[in-house]
Amino acid sequence: MESMEKRKQPSAQIEKLQQRIAHLEEEVESGRQRNAELSKSIVKLKDVQKLSETIGASLDLHHILDALMKLSRRVIPYENGGVFLTPEGSDDMEVALVVYRSDGFEAQVRRQWEEGILQWVMAEQRAMVLPDVDAMRGSEEAERNFVIVPLFVRGKNVGVFELVCDKSAETFTNRDIELISILANQAAIALENARLIQSLDETNRRLRASQQQVIQSGKMAAVGELAAGIGHEINNPLQVILSRVQLMQHACKEDRVLSGLEVVEEHAARISQIVRNLMDFSQESSAEGEMRALEVHELIARSRSLVAHFFTTKQIKVIMHLPESLPQVRGRSGPLEQVFVNLLLNACQAMDDEGTLTIAGKAEQDFVVLTFADTGIGIPPEILPRIFEPFFTRKEVHEGRGLGLSISYGIVQDHGGAIYASSELGKGTTITVKLPIFCSG
Repeated sequence: MESMEKRKQPSAQIEKLQQRIAHLEEEVESGRQRNAELSKSIVKLKDVQKLSETIGASLDLHHILDALMKLSRRVIPYENGGVFLTPEGSDDMEVALVVYRSDGFEAQVRRQWEEGILQWVMAEQRAMVLPDVDAMRGSEEAERNFVIVPLFVRGKNVGVFELVCDKSAETFTNRDIELISILANQAAIALENARLIQSLDETNRRLRASQQQVIQSGKMAAVGELAAGIGHEINNPLQVILSRVQLMQHACKEDRVLSGLEVVEEHAARISQIVRNLMDFSQESSAEGEMRALEVHELIARSRSLVAHFFTTKQIKVIMHLPESLPQVRGRSGPLEQVFVNLLLNACQAMDDEGTLTIAGKAEQDFVVLTFADTGIGIPPEILPRIFEPFFTRKEVHEGRGLGLSISYGIVQDHGGAIYASSELGKGTTITVKLPIFCSG
């Protein structure tokens, strides 16, 4: 019996050793799995660092969002994904960027917004995994889930980052959600910085435009004072000339001489009228007086008289299609004449030694719509949207500084109207000006 007991003891020890070896093998395998997961986590963390570097190096919205979508796929392979922003002061949501492989994603997100699901996730201020109910109804084979991450910057919600993937909720690890949240937060900060930079650039652009308008107004005021003095100096001798011509007409009975005196009188009167128009234009261009009823015919006639020389020198024909029944507009005569002078000069400069400028007008609802159509060289389509920007010009330095249309745009806007352009290369350009009709009530 004792020998048999002794023979059993080594067998039991061997069994214990085998169990110990199996346990060690399990621990080794578990360690290998942990190491593999750790390696994957390190790779994912490197991706987060890469996105941070991308964000730090760029203020371009599209570049930031594109980097977010690409790196997120390394953390959670997704089918559809996108960034949706909530503009400040708005109850709506706008699409910033969408990457999708199947249709209907945007509609799903829109429905989530309308049903208040996204607002609930944003109120919770944490990433969530929600099932795709529509997919559950349609098929039992695959499970689809939404990963929704709210975007917050300094306690302010700016939107959501959302992914859709064919992955069960149980397979999402906390580390996956944490990394996606980090990526989203980094992107949110970058988005807000980019927005602030864009807003600052726009504010600076408007400030520069306003400063130039103030400078231009100051120049016009100086021109007004100068024109008043020059006009006075010119009008005095003109009155002497006119009075002497009239005396000579009474004293002389010879037809040939009388005919010559009539020509002198006519041109002297024309000089006097041009000087008066120039004085009115210069003195009123920077005026901030009350808006009043104005006749469009008179505004354009006075503007034409100031630039008539440029058109006759180039032999440019001006065709007028302004109905007598055209309603009065509401505005200030000086600034509006400044707009018309700018448009007339631009049209003249756009044409060679000959051409046609057609000025037409009509009443349309609550506005008088004026068009200035030239037969000039036209404007390339790629720069047409920029012609009303301050300092943008295709002219030579001595011909202008790119402020005429920008100032005209500001004046028309200030009058509650609109100004826009259409053009075709080689055929000409049409500038349309809409001015509000004067209402006595």
